[in-house]
Amino acid sequence: MGGAKHRGVVVGIARGHHPESEVAKGLGGAALAVVDPQPVAADPPAGLDFELVTEKRRPAELAHEWGRKLLKGIREDDHLCPRSQPVKELSRALEWAHAGDHLLDQGQGDAVLIEDGETLSHQHIVIGFVPRRAAEFGNPGPLGHVDPNFRDENTFEVKARDHGPTLAEALWSDKRSQVGRAWGPQGRTLLAVVAVLAAVAFAGCAAPLRVGTSGDYPPFSVIGKTGSAGFEIEAARAYAAARGRTVQWVPFRWPELEHDLLAGRFDVAMSGVTVRPERLARSLLTLASSRTEAGLYLRRGTAALARHDEGLRLAVNRGGHLERLARLRLPAAALRPIDDNRGLPHLLLSGEVDAIIADDAEAQSFPPGLVRVRVLGSDRKAWWVAPGREGLAADLDDWLRSTSGAARLIDLRRQFNLVSPTVSDVAIRPVDDFVIDLIARRLALMPLVAAAKRRAAQVGSPPARHDATARGADVTVRVAQREAEVRAQGRRRSRQACLDQQAYARLVEVQMGVARDLQQRMLEKPSTLPMQGAGFSLEAELRPAIDRLDTQLVRALSAAVPLRTSPAALRQALIAETQALALQPAGLDQIVGALLLLRRAEGCRSVRPDDAASMQRRNRLVNPGRRLARGGGGAR
Repeated sequence: MGGAKHRGVVVGIARGHHPESEVAKGLGGAALAVVDPQPVAADPPAGLDFELVTEKRRPAELAHEWGRKLLKGIREDDHLCPRSQPVKELSRALEWAHAGDHLLDQGQGDAVLIEDGETLSHQHIVIGFVPRRAAEFGNPGPLGHVDPNFRDENTFEVKARDHGPTLAEALWSDKRSQVGRAWGPQGRTLLAVVAVLAAVAFAGCAAPLRVGTSGDYPPFSVIGKTGSAGFEIEAARAYAAARGRTVQWVPFRWPELEHDLLAGRFDVAMSGVTVRPERLARSLLTLASSRTEAGLYLRRGTAALARHDEGLRLAVNRGGHLERLARLRLPAAALRPIDDNRGLPHLLLSGEVDAIIADDAEAQSFPPGLVRVRVLGSDRKAWWVAPGREGLAADLDDWLRSTSGAARLIDLRRQFNLVSPTVSDVAIRPVDDFVIDLIARRLALMPLVAAAKRRAAQVGSPPARHDATARGADVTVRVAQREAEVRAQGRRRSRQACLDQQAYARLVEVQMGVARDLQQRMLEKPSTLPMQGAGFSLEAELRPAIDRLDTQLVRALSAAVPLRTSPAALRQALIAETQALALQPAGLDQIVGALLLLRRAEGCRSVRPDDAASMQRRNRLVNPGRRLARGGGGAR
């Protein structure tokens, strides 16, 4: 497609009365030398790679398309930029016939390079081959001013995906020290300017954000004939705009949400997903974006039907959090799951069912005549990120904490009549509430951990089942090893987050002690253990989930410390978030006390949440090869 600027080429053939055919030419068949290869995870290059490139109707040439044939199949799709993209036949420069205007624009044509020469070297030059002599004024031929038709291919725009470092990024990361020493201050300044210009040029190379959405859950996600709308729809658009990305909507059905997420059909589910322990065990959920109350709804004047659950004809959205809640809280009801959440009010008004379960957010769209007769629970909504997308989860958290992201969500909650995720009757700072929420999530995993431990003990080897002493000793050793790992990870995390190591170590010890107490009380009463907990692997799922939460928590603490909410408010918020666990008062006081001790480590620079995303992007620029370390309908 030519160099950076080539749109002003004038093409003409002298003494011609026939139509001419125009087509963009390129450097055909040249060998592409890949210089300065960088070692990348899972694919360290052994030397120089060579790739043959060709002209039209094939993958675009590197010299003309800035690396579209380079860096393929290295690391994950969302870590590298740019990636080669094949030039599709329909989007290439077209050939078409046009007539000349028979008007002489120049008396004498100049000799130019052959057709396979670099287009940039002869832009704005009239190209003509004059027969027999240099100038002929009789009929010089149609020297019309013609530009090739590039259709949707903007010749000044690089179209690529986020699949690898740009040339400027590579230079900045690996050659900055050498260039700086060789060029001095002026050289470093020039290199910085080149990096900035390259970043601007490649601003559109990020891959689209694939967002899973149900489209049947007002006011979070509604997809109809007029398009898509809702709180989560607008939140996804706001985040993508802040990061210079586009959004690709991927519809899902609530029964298939978990399967689709784990299969990687989308990067993140943003559709009013409820925070649940089972979901935390599968993959990361971001900081909470809103809160709802689940309730039992009946027709006005039929409240007497809710006095007894037995025989109550109850409809609920299939596959979501509320179906599980209905089976737990109303086990004697005749449950009728339905696939389209929006059909619940019609079923109730028509008398096909006696009651439905929904939340107060979607109840705003219900027709008159439906009333809530019982509150079944309070739920936080968050965005469920696919496995392997920890960097995306961290960046979403950074945006939620940032001034701009928080302000945008406040406006959206007001627009869609939603409440803040913070406990409504507790005076607590949002950043402190994020910390309380994450501690509550970690404790919420303990029933699943206890159930998995009980199952592991039951399926142990026969000698171990009959030898209680040996079994107890083995468990003690494994618990001690695990706690030692948690302490070591805590020290590492506190250093990375610039937290006071001694104070954070105290919080780690307190959390482990409360978790041990909670598990022990549940193991002593097996009837209190969740049935679904036996289906999770302690080593492969639950402990990695706890580690993810610890990483998420330390980032939230780094943004919040020192916590300025009063001890009484922190305790009240923690009680509200862990009500179902019935924590001991002493454990609550210990957690609150440890939180209030946390401070930033001496000598560490305080980082505002607004700067987190820009820091992450700068880190990728400085070291592009480095990996980031790091429940539908109503309460879905």
